[in-house]
Amino acid sequence: MLRTEVGGEVIPVYFGDDLDTELRRAWRRDRVEVTGEITENAQGQVVQVRATEIELLPTEPQLSDDELRAGFWPDMTGGQDAVDYVEALRGGN
Repeated sequence: MLRTEVGGEVIPVYFGDDLDTELRRAWRRDRVEVTGEITENAQGQVVQVRATEIELLPTEPQLSDDELRAGFWPDMTGGQDAVDYVEALRGGN
């Protein structure tokens, strides 16, 4: 999911395996630009994007490689461990 800079809309974005390297670099950034195929609903609202390109916009990385080791960033889960976080996502307590 990405949040738009204008309006703060949250839009699901799907990334193919071919963008894995770019996605890892983008993860530590405040701002990126995603180019891709946009799917809109009947009202013209964007409902999803299938990314074809990721451009890193000028910004300083927020996380070090050590903080991203094994693909985990504690702030991503609000301080919960992975099991509790997934349970909450699934509607558990």
